[in-house]
Amino acid sequence: MRIYTYHAGQKSGPTSLEDVQSKIQSGALSQTDLAWYEGLADWIPLGQVPGLKFPEPAASLRLSVPPPLPATTPPPSPSAVPPQIHSMTPPPRKGLLIAGGVGAIFLALVLFSVGLNLLTGQDRDGSPFLGLLLLPVSIGVGVVSIQFFSGLSRNPTGGCKVCGRYKPTISGSLNRHIGAVILMFHAHITGHMCKDCIGRIFWEFTPLTLAAGWWGIISFFVTPVVLVNNVAYYVRSRSMK
Repeated sequence: MRIYTYHAGQKSGPTSLEDVQSKIQSGALSQTDLAWYEGLADWIPLGQVPGLKFPEPAASLRLSVPPPLPATTPPPSPSAVPPQIHSMTPPPRKGLLIAGGVGAIFLALVLFSVGLNLLTGQDRDGSPFLGLLLLPVSIGVGVVSIQFFSGLSRNPTGGCKVCGRYKPTISGSLNRHIGAVILMFHAHITGHMCKDCIGRIFWEFTPLTLAAGWWGIISFFVTPVVLVNNVAYYVRSRSMK
């Protein structure tokens, strides 16, 4: 489990449960500090995180130590932190994204229908080779439509899934596919990622897929879809600041 912590006005993380426990033992973190990890809707006190242990103060210390003085500036409430992070990513233009996604789906269906008619010979004036070309093109356009609808997703944490930094992000998926005649080796990273991480993973996954993704009957059809998706996600990320 990867945990973000908030102490003395500073956010840090993500770190492992063991690292957080070590900071508790050294006194760098306390039960009243805030914590967040994947699956939580909001920040919670560190004392409510399961698996963490806090040292029990001696009875004499509990009686002799006075309560802490009130701070001159109240710390931000847990609910106030995520909106500040979310504001780094501009709100999506829902109308344009929905129109683009629906338009891409409609175009993909038209291209697929025309290609299928040409390939099966129902359109006697057309070429079956053109139909064979239109079918993968229609699938590629359909994959592009996914990029439009992915733009509607808002980042629940505000941080990049890969590097964990609080930077502008967009939602999408980068895939790596390797065909081995009978076997296939597929890997993917899906979620909100920043521009730098998208570029780095794109150049790690895409050239390898382009070179080794075609070897196999199923892989021959999967690889073009993976390549179109990766390129579309990469192109979207280039407009980010």
